[in-house]
Amino acid sequence: MSLNGIDVSSAQTGIDVTSMPIDFVIIKATGGDGYVNDQCDVVYQQAKNAGKLRGVYHYYSDGYGGDDPIAEANWFVDNILGYVKDSILVLDWERGGNPHVNDVNVAKTFLDHVQARTGVKPLIYMSASLVSELDWSSVIAGDYGLWVAAYPYSNTPIPNFQMNPDNDPNVSWGVVGDAMWQFTSTGRVDGYSGDLDCNFFYGDANTWQAYQGQPTPEVPTPPTPPTPPVVEPVVPPTPEPTPIVPPKPVVPVSPVVIHTTGDIHVHKTTKTFWLVALIKKLFGIK
Repeated sequence: MSLNGIDVSSAQTGIDVTSMPIDFVIIKATGGDGYVNDQCDVVYQQAKNAGKLRGVYHYYSDGYGGDDPIAEANWFVDNILGYVKDSILVLDWERGGNPHVNDVNVAKTFLDHVQARTGVKPLIYMSASLVSELDWSSVIAGDYGLWVAAYPYSNTPIPNFQMNPDNDPNVSWGVVGDAMWQFTSTGRVDGYSGDLDCNFFYGDANTWQAYQGQPTPEVPTPPTPPTPPVVEPVVPPTPEPTPIVPPKPVVPVSPVVIHTTGDIHVHKTTKTFWLVALIKKLFGIK
């Protein structure tokens, strides 16, 4: 995936990027240790209000001497503090007006100081020829991304990004290669009548924000539902067996043996019988 965008300077004073069909704009902010582009914030706010991605760059030396990379880094940072982590930061490293263009250590010192002050790793912009001519291993090891300029069709006007991103020069830059490719300085984009630098950025909005120093937003993981408590089944108590009460034994009644002695009936086993018999005898009861 790639995004389409332009980079501008005071040479494009009066441009209004609000309705232009672009994903991003990178604006020259400063140069050397004394230049500030007074149009930078005008374009920046247009892009921000239109929801477009943004970047700001510093042109090294820019005809101001360039002997002190720390001073230049401070000049850049002091003038773009309001854009830090809201835009990508870039060091523009070109032959024109830069007496130290072949000194990689100067570029690395600038990049390191900007990173130390802002917490953001800038990209470095240069031509494909500079990439191949110099040893950039220290910059690559510092994890600074590359924005490379290479024009396969020279000065031919290219309308509305009609360029195949696969034509990228594929310069050697660490594992990932270049982060962005400027493929023309004579591009044409609807909404502006003049020539423009046109670029492909290799990534999406999240990738851009990572270069800004913002973490890529993570998709929230839905919370794990709580594990329901283990409910032990309620086992009803085993009822105590009802004791079986054996029936009371039946005491057999001794057989009654009746002896007839005159009018008295004698019961051998019951004392009461004798009393009753006696009373009957006394009172003549039959």
